[in-house]
Amino acid sequence: MEVCKYKNEYICAYDVASENYALNYELKKKLKIAGKNGELTCPDCGKEVILKANDLKKKVPHFSHKVTDLKCDSISNGARESEEHKRGRMLLYQYMKSLYPNDTLMIKYRFKNRRIADIYIEFSNGNKLAIEFQRTDLTLEEWQEREEEYNRLNVNVLWILRGKEEELIGRKQQIEVPFFKQIMLNERSQIAVFLDVEKKKFILMKNMSYQDKYNDKNIYDQVVSVVYKMEEVIIKTDGNIECDFLEKYNEKYKEFINECIKDCEAKEKNRLLLEEIKNKQLEEEKFEQEKIKEKILSIKMNNSKYCRRHVGYWHKFIDAVNGNDKFITLISNWLRNYNDSKNLESTILILKYFYIIGDKKALNVYTKIMQSLDLNVDINLFCQGDSNLRCPYCNGELEKMYDDERKFRVISCRNSQKCKFSFRID
Repeated sequence: MEVCKYKNEYICAYDVASENYALNYELKKKLKIAGKNGELTCPDCGKEVILKANDLKKKVPHFSHKVTDLKCDSISNGARESEEHKRGRMLLYQYMKSLYPNDTLMIKYRFKNRRIADIYIEFSNGNKLAIEFQRTDLTLEEWQEREEEYNRLNVNVLWILRGKEEELIGRKQQIEVPFFKQIMLNERSQIAVFLDVEKKKFILMKNMSYQDKYNDKNIYDQVVSVVYKMEEVIIKTDGNIECDFLEKYNEKYKEFINECIKDCEAKEKNRLLLEEIKNKQLEEEKFEQEKIKEKILSIKMNNSKYCRRHVGYWHKFIDAVNGNDKFITLISNWLRNYNDSKNLESTILILKYFYIIGDKKALNVYTKIMQSLDLNVDINLFCQGDSNLRCPYCNGELEKMYDDERKFRVISCRNSQKCKFSFRID
């Protein structure tokens, strides 16, 4: 045990040595004599105890019962604690006592709800602080339960975790540390405090995170770790940490955000480029399929002079008149590859029909097609020619045809039994 009663006062064994293991000989001598005379007693069972403070670098100073077979809570509790935990608690006790020498500081303080704090301090400004030196991990439920208990007691709590400098500095992301340490990185002040007992140093850690604005599933995170000597950090009475950590963190955070933004923009640029390439490939495939259909249709038309002369490219004419240059090119290639005067006459007739019914863009399509075929462009003939259009194959009259819904959709030759020339207009 770390505390005993001496003349109705509580005495801490840690006071026998400083944080640098310098011996307070006079206090040790006084407590040794008091223990021999039966003046030191256990605060739990009231039995006599003695001071054990020999090789301080191997074992922390403590009080031990004179009779070892007693059933006492302090004996069973002490047996469960490691030497590292005891040494860490001693360091924190000496550190807090150097900061607040005039305030009431207690070791392994037991609250009314039976909760035991490693260190408990009641400050002159009215603040109450419990310091938990946690060497083993807790579950989220255990941690929340302890937090709620301290809240009900109106006591601030500072969690200090056991950690080694060389292990923590190598951690770049919070996923690389155990879950309990992740809790410390994300809850309360969002600063995790570690104590390296051997080196007597604090390691402060805080997580940085950034969410990709282009892809909400893409999240970046990185941990900032800074090592301090214990005397370079001040634990305030409310449990907050005072040092230059946040300044260093903010500098790292700016660099981190800039790197994340650059990486996200590069990924988005690459994604858009791949999407553009894919769309271009799809357009090329579609264009090639149209060319194949065009060739098949031309072969069928050339092999049967008086049958199936309906213009299968009706939708291409409509798209061309609507301003799609790709279909103007497609029609020009069709006329060039399957050089037939009737095909050219049919094309001019269809475009002229659109022009006559009011779509003046047909003139522009006519001009571009004729120029691409190196043929003369006769705008006057196209615009002012006879509006009474006739079939280019049999010179028959053209008439409007209706579908089953009585909607006008097709222009057809009256000699439909023989000629079968027709084209759709929607």
